[in-house]
Amino acid sequence: MFAVGSSGRSRPLERRLEITTTYNGNLKELPGYRDVIVGIDRQTHRMVGVDHRRLFEGGITHNASTFVYKPAFEILDTEDIYVLLNGRQKFFDREYQVYFRPDTALRYLMDSEDLHTLGAPQSSGPTSKEKVLKALKDDGNKANQELSFDQQVELALRRMEIGRAGEALVYNAERKKLKKLGKASLANKVVWISQKRPYAGYDILSYDKDGNQRFLEVKSSIGPLKGFHFSANELEQANVRQDSYFVVCVSNIFRKAQTTYLKNPAKMIKKGSLTICSTSYYVTL
Repeated sequence: MFAVGSSGRSRPLERRLEITTTYNGNLKELPGYRDVIVGIDRQTHRMVGVDHRRLFEGGITHNASTFVYKPAFEILDTEDIYVLLNGRQKFFDREYQVYFRPDTALRYLMDSEDLHTLGAPQSSGPTSKEKVLKALKDDGNKANQELSFDQQVELALRRMEIGRAGEALVYNAERKKLKKLGKASLANKVVWISQKRPYAGYDILSYDKDGNQRFLEVKSSIGPLKGFHFSANELEQANVRQDSYFVVCVSNIFRKAQTTYLKNPAKMIKKGSLTICSTSYYVTL
C-alpha cells in the first residue's frame, strides 16, 4: 500500500501514487502469492489499484510511481468501482487503474486480476463483463454461447488487445536480446510488421546473432495457451521460410508472461508433434 499525494506539477486534478519500493532491491518476492498494489488518497481515504507489474520496474531508484486523477475518485460518489485506462505511462503497452471505496475493497481484491487484465466496460454491468471474460477463457464448444452485439464487439476488441500486447512483448524482447549480445545495429533493424501489414503471414521480422532473418508469428493468451488459430497465409509462410519461421506462444500475457518458441512449425506439423485441423473454409461464388 502506498500514499497518494500531491502531483508536484501544479495540476489541480492530478495526484501522484508514490511507489518507491520495488523488487529491484528492497522488496523480496514471495513465490505462490499474488501481488496487489493499492494507493490511498490522503484527502478522501478512497483507493486506487494499479498494475502489480510495477513492482518489477523502477530501476535502481525504485521509482515506479504513476499519476492518478481526482475526477476518477469523485466518480465513486455514484459508482462502486471505476476503471480508467492509464495512457500516460511508459512501462506497459496498456495499464488499467481501478478506483474504489473502502467498503468495496473486498470486491476489488476478489476481482483485481480480471480488472487489471481486461478492464471493465463502463456501460455494462457485471453480467456483461463476466460473459466477455468467459468467452475469452472458454476453450470448449462455443456453439451455445450467447453474446449481445455489444459484447461481441467488446470481445473482438479484447482479443485484439491481447494479441497486440503479446506482439509488443516479443518485439521488445527480441530487441533487448540482440542489444545484450552486442548487436545494437541488428536490434535497430527489428520490425513490427503487423502494425502496417497485418496479412504478411508473420508479425515480427527479427534476426539471430549472425544476422540471419527470423520470421515470428505471435500467439497470445490471458491464461495458458493450449492452441491457436493458424491462417492459410501463415501456414504458407511457415512452409516457405522453414527453419527461419517461428510461432511464439505467449501465455499469461498480463501477468507473468511466459514465451515458447516453436521453430519450423510446418515441419512439426508434418512430423505430428503439432496437430492441425480445419476450423473454417473460404467459399468462392
